[in-house]
Amino acid sequence: MIEGWARSILAVAVAVLLLGSSTLLAGVGGGAPVDTRADPLAPLFGLLTPTTASPGTGPGPSAPDPSGPGPSGPPTPTTSNAPTTTASPTTTAGGPTTTPGGPTTTAAPPTTVPGSANGNPTGLTRARITIDSQAAWVTLDLRGMTILTSRVFQTFGNARMTSLGGQDIDINGDGRAVFDVVLSVAPGAATGISMCKNYLGPATVTVARLTDGEAGIATFTNSGSNTTPIGGCENPGSFDIDRSALVGPVRWPARHDPRPLVLANYYPWFESTRLGTNFGDQPVGPADTSNPAQVAEAIALAANSGIDGFIVEFERSPDNEPRIDEAYNAADRQDGFDMAMMLDFDIIGSRSGWITPQILDSMLAVVAQRASHSSQLRVGRDPVVFLYGTARLDPAQWSNALDRLFGATGMRLFVVSDSHRVPSPGIYEYSSSFANTELLLQQWSSGTLLERHARPGLVGATTPLWVAPVSPGYDDTRLDRPNPYLVDRAGGLRYDQSWEAAVGTLPDWIMITSWNEYYEQTHVMPGHTTGMLALEQTAEWAAQFHATG
Repeated sequence: MIEGWARSILAVAVAVLLLGSSTLLAGVGGGAPVDTRADPLAPLFGLLTPTTASPGTGPGPSAPDPSGPGPSGPPTPTTSNAPTTTASPTTTAGGPTTTPGGPTTTAAPPTTVPGSANGNPTGLTRARITIDSQAAWVTLDLRGMTILTSRVFQTFGNARMTSLGGQDIDINGDGRAVFDVVLSVAPGAATGISMCKNYLGPATVTVARLTDGEAGIATFTNSGSNTTPIGGCENPGSFDIDRSALVGPVRWPARHDPRPLVLANYYPWFESTRLGTNFGDQPVGPADTSNPAQVAEAIALAANSGIDGFIVEFERSPDNEPRIDEAYNAADRQDGFDMAMMLDFDIIGSRSGWITPQILDSMLAVVAQRASHSSQLRVGRDPVVFLYGTARLDPAQWSNALDRLFGATGMRLFVVSDSHRVPSPGIYEYSSSFANTELLLQQWSSGTLLERHARPGLVGATTPLWVAPVSPGYDDTRLDRPNPYLVDRAGGLRYDQSWEAAVGTLPDWIMITSWNEYYEQTHVMPGHTTGMLALEQTAEWAAQFHATG
């Protein structure tokens, strides 16, 4: 069922190749599901075109009425892949040498930089490839690695890039060309570079790793002067690159939090009366969120299935606050189980029409009151809070509300938002159910990896903590919504595919949507039809994520 990092990263690389790695993909936000029956290409367009956040309908927390809000759209990309130049070149110590008569390696062969025994487990690396050429043209073919994103860092003389992407780097003209690339390195691959070049003069390739400072790892000079191609390649030459030196001794991109947490969305409004609703797959076991004994049993069941904590929905319904307290109290008694609140501005905004400063203050007060619980999830000293429906927030009003909270309590929150509309140290997507096929999940995964890690990493930009969504399926066909939507569980296959896609985005944490959202049938809680399968899958995937995440 699970093949780990290798299969996940390989799936990302394959999807990038399918879409054309020389063209950067827009990241995909946790958006409303696209009805592919109306437009079968719409999901793909959503992957390729960044859009601004906007409310919609589809997978999202369901209000107790029940009607669910739509998540925000994809965040606007923050980096560019446009070629750039700098004022002066950088060089690697121990420069290239040339030898007449054919391609040779330099006196300093590729070396492995000392580091941890396990090295970088992600298979991603940031590198700088420099071509110094007196030939009219040079082509490079990368072996065992794929370019996910790139930029022209410098060019000098007549050197001009003609191809940069996938596994190809080509230049025309003599001079120097310097390229920064983010590479996906295949697990266990024999990595290296093959070169073809014009006869007019030597060409030298230098490779440096940039993930943990600049470290030169290989240099190769081809001095061939033949005018007759061999097998379609003029003056062929190649050299190997030590894979461990290429990916480096430390994890890249680095984790923002050392804990690879698996969290599940928890909805407090499923008391005994509501549980009588015909959901489709009726819950089995401790489902009553108003019963303290059942809440404690549910938390124990979640913990035994590899779940590290609950993200509990809050939408200002007074009836739900005691149930939130029950969940926090039970979590306090469950060793190592964390709790965080999700403030649902979409539901609140749909009720009130707008989010006032008074509403913000009252919601933050509820968060502050529960932050004293021992089970409160924290990053450092700061309580974690998730925001949903930030399209309805005024960023300035939200910032002012946080300032008032700090002024009154001295408390700063670690905010995890569903969009970049409000600045936050964490970002998440609520669901990937809009990607309703395995191929679309792979495309979402590759696009998200580019947006969250590869593009920012290419230029050394700071990125937020990333929380990736997983879900066993989705079915709102009983909710009388205008565009009913179904993502079939397929006997557990969809859940495995969802996990594989999420893990491929290199998340800091995982968000399971959901523990008990029965209206939209995203629950992993046991059901009459689904049984324990989703929890058994959760335990297996969580164990892997805890070990390798």
